[in-house]
Amino acid sequence: METQTIETFNSSNPIPKCLGYDRVSTMNQKNNGLSLETQKTKILEKVEELGGELTEEIYEDGGITGTSIEKRPAIQAVLARCGKGDIDYLIVQDSSRVSRNTLGYLVIKQTLKKYGTAIIPLTGAISVDMGPMGDVMDEMIAVVHSIVPRLTSYKVKQTGAEKFKAGFYPSVAPLGYLNVVNKNPSSSYDKRIIEPNPDIAPFITQAFKMYATQEHTIFSIREYLHKNGVRGKTGRPLAYSLMHNILRSSFYYGWMKWGGHEGMGKHEPLIDKKTFDIVQNILSRRGENGIRQRKHNFLLRGVVFCNQCGRRFTAEWHVNAKKFASRGGRIGYYHCAGVGRVGKCKSTYIETEELEKLVEQEVAKLEFTQEFID
Repeated sequence: METQTIETFNSSNPIPKCLGYDRVSTMNQKNNGLSLETQKTKILEKVEELGGELTEEIYEDGGITGTSIEKRPAIQAVLARCGKGDIDYLIVQDSSRVSRNTLGYLVIKQTLKKYGTAIIPLTGAISVDMGPMGDVMDEMIAVVHSIVPRLTSYKVKQTGAEKFKAGFYPSVAPLGYLNVVNKNPSSSYDKRIIEPNPDIAPFITQAFKMYATQEHTIFSIREYLHKNGVRGKTGRPLAYSLMHNILRSSFYYGWMKWGGHEGMGKHEPLIDKKTFDIVQNILSRRGENGIRQRKHNFLLRGVVFCNQCGRRFTAEWHVNAKKFASRGGRIGYYHCAGVGRVGKCKSTYIETEELEKLVEQEVAKLEFTQEFID
């Protein structure tokens, strides 16, 4: 039997203002469980029962896990809307729709409380005026809701560990490989395996060989891969850090690392151990000596700092044979290292020639004192 005592947070509102939020995390829930439409119907019934009004359309996160708020745009929008301070109730099917992570739920609940908004779950014997016992019960239910994803995560890790021990990589295939269904599995661990990607693997192999000659840099190898169709998701050259990580990865000669485990895998290597060791030695020597012994194409990389966020400027080539034909098929750009990251820096890209010209003009203004010269 459900018991809910309602006390309006924003008591100055004669008619309670309500928002609704629904979520399903899997297609199975959507089709066979408590569907989004069912949740919407129950939310609307509760609004009517409260004598309130639904201020906006019901916010919805479909097919998204409830363990993280970062990947749920609708719940973020709910928090932003409640931040205006005029919403009395957020109505949800149950507290697990808000978050299956106990800490995440409590943070959202406390944030909404500051805005004058109470969460009303449609299931659970909870007093919504949230006296001490109501708070305790609500938090206990949040802990119960967190058990399922914790158990699922534990089982996935255990299964992954066993698969790893059997010699099969239990995660997403690195660049140059593909996750494929094994047509002739011998156990439950090799139903999905990793095989070389015929379109990319030969170029990854060649990248290691090129770097091992000491005649190439990470930047020149990125250009080589880009020209041969090995590119990032946006079609641009692979990120410098990704290319560096590829050259550092022992996976390509067969040695796997995952979740604190290490061991030889049963996947087909793209290089031999000797080539890998040569590449590691070159990377370490170049890294130990910093930028002084590294052959740079950009004079100001790592020297200029962003005036907006303080990070160093980096640089890269933008390659397009047709678009940049008059300039040799590529244009160099400097940009803040924070551009494109979480909490993105809003500074813009600037062509290498333009920035170097600006720096040259500033340097020209410098004048040494006679005392310094002497």
